[in-house]
Amino acid sequence: MKLLFNIIILFLFFPFIFSQGFNPPEAARSEEPGVLYLTNKPYNLTFRYDGVDVTLDPIRIDPGNISVFDFNNYYKKWQYSKLSVPYQDRVDNIVLQNQTEIISDYTLMSLGPVKSPKTSGERIIAPSKFFMMGIGNRTYVDYVRGDNFNPNYKSIKTGPVEYNDFKEIFIDFPESCGSFSLLYDYFGKSMNMTYANPLITKSLVNNNQVTLDGDNFYNTSSKITISINGGSNIPTTSIISVSHQRLVFNNVFTNSQYYKLNISVCGISSIYNLPVPSILSSITSTSNKGGIVTLVGTKINFTNTNGSSTDVKVTIGGKQCTNVNKVQDGTKLTCIAPQGNTDNIDTIVYIDGIPSNPIKFNFIPSIISGVSQDHNQFEFVGDSFGNIKDTKVLINGFECPVISISSSMDRIKVSAPKTIPNASKVQIKIGTKLSNIFEFNVTPVIESISKPSTNGSTITINGYYLYFNKPNSADLYQASLTNTDSSDMVFSCSNFRNYNDKGDSFVCDLNGKGVGINRNVTITIDNRSAIYPVLTFAPPVITSVYQSDSIGYVNGWNFGIYAQYLQVIIQGKQFKVDKVNHTEIQFNIPIESKLGLISVIVGGQESNQGYLNLTPLLNGHGNITTQGGSLIIYGSYFSPFAKYKVVIGENECTNAFLIDKQDYSKIQCTIPSGTGANKNISVTMDDKEIRNPTQFKFSYDLPSVSSVTSVGLNGGNITIQGTSFGTPVKVSIGDRVCANAEESNFNLITCSIDPFASIDQVPTTSQTLRVEVDSLVGEYTDFKYEIPGASSETTSENEETKKKSKTWLVPTILLPVLALVGASVAGGFYLKKRNDKLKQQNGVKDVSYQP
Repeated sequence: MKLLFNIIILFLFFPFIFSQGFNPPEAARSEEPGVLYLTNKPYNLTFRYDGVDVTLDPIRIDPGNISVFDFNNYYKKWQYSKLSVPYQDRVDNIVLQNQTEIISDYTLMSLGPVKSPKTSGERIIAPSKFFMMGIGNRTYVDYVRGDNFNPNYKSIKTGPVEYNDFKEIFIDFPESCGSFSLLYDYFGKSMNMTYANPLITKSLVNNNQVTLDGDNFYNTSSKITISINGGSNIPTTSIISVSHQRLVFNNVFTNSQYYKLNISVCGISSIYNLPVPSILSSITSTSNKGGIVTLVGTKINFTNTNGSSTDVKVTIGGKQCTNVNKVQDGTKLTCIAPQGNTDNIDTIVYIDGIPSNPIKFNFIPSIISGVSQDHNQFEFVGDSFGNIKDTKVLINGFECPVISISSSMDRIKVSAPKTIPNASKVQIKIGTKLSNIFEFNVTPVIESISKPSTNGSTITINGYYLYFNKPNSADLYQASLTNTDSSDMVFSCSNFRNYNDKGDSFVCDLNGKGVGINRNVTITIDNRSAIYPVLTFAPPVITSVYQSDSIGYVNGWNFGIYAQYLQVIIQGKQFKVDKVNHTEIQFNIPIESKLGLISVIVGGQESNQGYLNLTPLLNGHGNITTQGGSLIIYGSYFSPFAKYKVVIGENECTNAFLIDKQDYSKIQCTIPSGTGANKNISVTMDDKEIRNPTQFKFSYDLPSVSSVTSVGLNGGNITIQGTSFGTPVKVSIGDRVCANAEESNFNLITCSIDPFASIDQVPTTSQTLRVEVDSLVGEYTDFKYEIPGASSETTSENEETKKKSKTWLVPTILLPVLALVGASVAGGFYLKKRNDKLKQQNGVKDVSYQP
């Protein structure tokens, strides 16, 4: 009917088309999803889409004048059935409209890709284009057709994912399997599909059966075919049960290896490499330290069914069991178990990486072979000590707390009572397993030693396990105490005796000299060295402190005899000492010391505090030029709160004060200008004269020359600049006196040097210039006289060059030059006369102009 309608339309409009001279456009078969093909070459298509007018140009022109329009962006919002081309619009600018009737046989409708559904049935979302709902009761997808449907044609439920938006539709596939066709577009189009392949996510194999978990196994064993390694099939009768998610069949495999299974459901198949594991039944035991164990089971094969060797590995508690050896292929092997710290751990055999079932492993009972001691902690050595949670240690039947067990299970540390006897017994218990009984002796432990004086005294030694009497006897063990801490301290103990009968103390007499804290000593009882014996001497005690000039003295006791172990602390600062004995310390008092608290440290122990009342001293003074100014006077132990007065010679150095309240060694005052040396200096502090132990005198700075002018053959005046100048002043250069020396502003001196008799007498090397101010002499060693000659030669050469350079001008400007020469001669006589006068006054060399 549809074809007939199209033919009628063509005949009705044929005369009109022929008279216009071009063919009408018509829709060609859509070879690409979402693309429309039209014959002839319309310039564009205009249509209404989602309420908006859209004009579309062709994307290309295919051979045969086929215009190609891309509708892929315009397929979601059509409100009617299908997009079609009306033939009545026969102009170049074709207008495409929405139509409720079908005019063209070929549409833009497309579907897919569509995912394969599960055998249990599944709703699938698929992309679609131009799947607008048809007129009446038409559906999006018509039917599914296949041999495994009953009947072969089966209608299904479909619909849009979003209303009036046709980019996706849903399809509800029924339960089935195998291949089928999907029919749509009113049976005009179809899509060949299959249900999803079998999927295996997990397998479980035991001695009797194999269980595969996954999906798409369907629900009928007759639809399932299972082949092994591309060969024979497993009989259908061996399939125990099947559901969509689980397939169970008999274990027909002989070895532990991977088997390639081809599982086909209604002709749709998947490949799965099935790991068949070994099945373990028993394992022997060994020590916690590790050893040989034997495993028994089935499928413990060292070769595959194809004759190739397998890779066999064993783990116990996740650790490798090494040196795996075959005892009987398929049923038994041995390996060396690793050390472990717990019982009841999993053992697994791997054949080519395939793990067996786990079997529990336990270690043998503990073995004790030795012991060491640290105070009241005992470490026993041996084997198979287990873990802290399950292990108990019994000493003389008393359970002791376990502190630690080594990772190799061969060492265990416990805390024992401080009252256990010298000879004791220990046993280790893990669960119901008991170790051997081990006997051991305890070592004496020292907790404290009373403090002797630095000159020696009786001491008391306290601790535990101090069994001084022999068992069942009044006799005492041999004992000793010796110093092992320092080679320069030698002391020991004698006359050992019990302090009580509890085994926790004894006394002895310390001989020799020593100081300090925590001195290491060795104490033995019956040749058993005690643990942690350290000796601390009594701390130092100060009874008095006094000063003799810069020497300080501290009296008291427990100072020892070792200066290298002693420091003096004055106001928080440490100073070394010069001499020391048990009752007196002698030291130099540093100049920066302050009166106040003093203490001593002897071998790391600080004494009580004494008071050092320092007497101030003078030590010297700083530099000062003859100009005067701020003078610093150095000393020791000045007070920050006192008033000071300084007198130098007969003059007072005014405004005297302590420069820094934290530094008691410097006083500053203002001294007037002056000269000279060896002047008496007097300083008082709060009107009390400060001692000057070295009887030093005051002197101004020596004269210092920084620069000097020079003269030559004719002598003349020189100017000297520097510091600390004054009067009376004398100046000499080498063996010549610079006469009429005059000083000004303490930094400038002028004097005059007589002319030399000839140029040969002028020194050519550096001369020493001496400045003497009131018996204080300063020297300047780099004075140089001016040497005449070099400047005159240069002048002559320049004049000659000028004359040569101007000879070319003579012919042209002779008269102006003659006039210039006349003027130059007249000026030259004037300058020469003036220069001769200056030479008489200053003694400078002649550098006048020569015409």
